[in-house]
Amino acid sequence: FYARLVDAMADRFRLILVDLPFHGETCWNAEYFTPEDLLELFEKISEVEDLRMPVYLMGHSLAGRLLLAVLPDLPFPIERMIALTSDGLAANRGSFFSDRIPFRLRLRYKTAILDGRFVLAAAQYLNRFYLLPDFHLRYVQRQFGSSGDRKRVYHTWISQYFFRVNFRKISRWIRENKPGALLWVFAQQDKIVLTDFAFRSLRKNKLDEGSSVMVFQDGHELRSIDWKLLFE
Repeated sequence: FYARLVDAMADRFRLILVDLPFHGETCWNAEYFTPEDLLELFEKISEVEDLRMPVYLMGHSLAGRLLLAVLPDLPFPIERMIALTSDGLAANRGSFFSDRIPFRLRLRYKTAILDGRFVLAAAQYLNRFYLLPDFHLRYVQRQFGSSGDRKRVYHTWISQYFFRVNFRKISRWIRENKPGALLWVFAQQDKIVLTDFAFRSLRKNKLDEGSSVMVFQDGHELRSIDWKLLFE
């Protein structure tokens, strides 16, 4: 995803790409990670990299959710936070599984998720009775395709429990910073983060007041986005 950002913006910015926990090559020696772990990571990055203003922070999808959860507590000032088709704003088809299942119950599902057969069979069953769209069936099959994928899904799902977007804190952060310091980016054809639901959540929680919003005629991966527009 960010390879396209590097190609487009490396001549203008110094880019620091941080592995999403349990996704890249960084080794995480824990069952899950928390907002405190993420803030500690940012603290170390700011010390090692000698960050200088202006700092732009960007997160896509799940990474957007993680950043929004810690945004009010960041250990350094930023020029702009860019939330790209960010998860965690509004309820959607996957919200029950990502947000509402208790932490201890998640731990009990470890064997079923790492094995994967039950999850795949359940998805196929729901799809057969038109309770799960074809797109989401393919998404589940892709996420559970290998043992490495299933391990990543398990650790990420456990960690999601701790990363809730606090709308009141985000609203206060928006008011305390200059207009446009938070940029929401959505894709009209997104089938994962549903734009209409996200818009309702922004308006309901007054997160659109003082922030900026961009909508592209694109899918969740924003394959045709003009990156330069995000930094104007």
